[in-house]
Amino acid sequence: MSEVNEVVVAVRDAMVENLSQLVLEGLEEATVALCNQSSTSNDGKKLAEEKSAVVDRFSTNVSINFDVLTGDADKTVNTLDYGSLNLVEEDDLEAIIAMEGMISHSRNCDVQQYIGFTTRIDTLYFGTRIDESNNPMDPEQIGSAFKDAVRPLGLSGAAVLTAHRYFNSHVFHKLESVLEKANTILIKNEIFPDLDVAARDKSVVENKRRVPRPNSDPQERAFAATEDQADNQPEPTTREIFSMMQNLMHGMAGQAATVQQTSQIVAAGQGVQAPGIPPSGLQPGMMVGNQKVELVGSR
Repeated sequence: MSEVNEVVVAVRDAMVENLSQLVLEGLEEATVALCNQSSTSNDGKKLAEEKSAVVDRFSTNVSINFDVLTGDADKTVNTLDYGSLNLVEEDDLEAIIAMEGMISHSRNCDVQQYIGFTTRIDTLYFGTRIDESNNPMDPEQIGSAFKDAVRPLGLSGAAVLTAHRYFNSHVFHKLESVLEKANTILIKNEIFPDLDVAARDKSVVENKRRVPRPNSDPQERAFAATEDQADNQPEPTTREIFSMMQNLMHGMAGQAATVQQTSQIVAAGQGVQAPGIPPSGLQPGMMVGNQKVELVGSR
C-alpha cells in the first residue's frame, strides 16, 4: 500500500467510526419518535430491530466511497429516472426532497473544515479532481450512504422522512466537527499543514459598506463611483468560490511539479537534498470572492 493510501485509509477508519456513532444516535431517537406515533409504530419496531444492520450498511457504504479513491473499490453511479417519478408515493417523494434540501444546506454552512479537507485530499491525487461526485465526505455521498442503508427496511415514506430528519440533526449538523478530526489526521501526516481557510463574515463586509466614504478630495470622488459599482457586484456562492480555488490549485499543480523535478535534478548534481515544493498555487492573503485563504507559516 502506498504512503498516500495509508493516510487516506487512516482518515477513512476515523470517519467511519465517528459517522457511524452519530448515525446510531440518530436512529435511536428516530425509533423512539416512530414508536410514539400509532401510524408509524410498526416502522419504529422494525427500525429498532434492524438499526445495527443499518449502521453496518452505512459504514460499508462510507468505506467504499473512500476505497474508490485508493483504487480498492469501484463505484456504480445510480442515476434517477425522472420518467418513473409518477410511481413514487407522495410521502416517499417528500423524504427524497427533504434529503436533497438537507444536503444543500449542509454544503453551504460552516464550510471551512470541508474546504480544508477537500483541498488536502485533492493535493494527494494530482490526476483526479476531488469534487462533490467523488469526495467521500461530501454531504451528498454521506446522505446517499444513509439512504441506501435504510432502503432495505421497506419503511413507509413518513418513517423514512423521520429517519432523515434525525440523521440531519445528528450527522449533518455535526459534520464540521467530524471533518475537523479528518483534517487533524491529514495535518499530522504533513498534508498541507499550513493551510488555513478563513471565511470572512459577510456582516463585517456589509458594515464596512455602510460607512460613508470621505469624498472631499477630487480624486476620491472620481474613484468613488467605481468602488460602489464593485461593492454592489453579487457575491459568488461558496461552491463557486471553492471551484475557483480548485482551478487555481490545479492550474499551478503542473508548474509546481516541474519546479520540484528541476530542483531535484539540480540538487542531485550538487550532492544535496532538494527541499519539497508545496503542491499549491494559493498565495498568502489571497481573497476569492468573500472567502479569504491564508497560508500561515509554521511556528
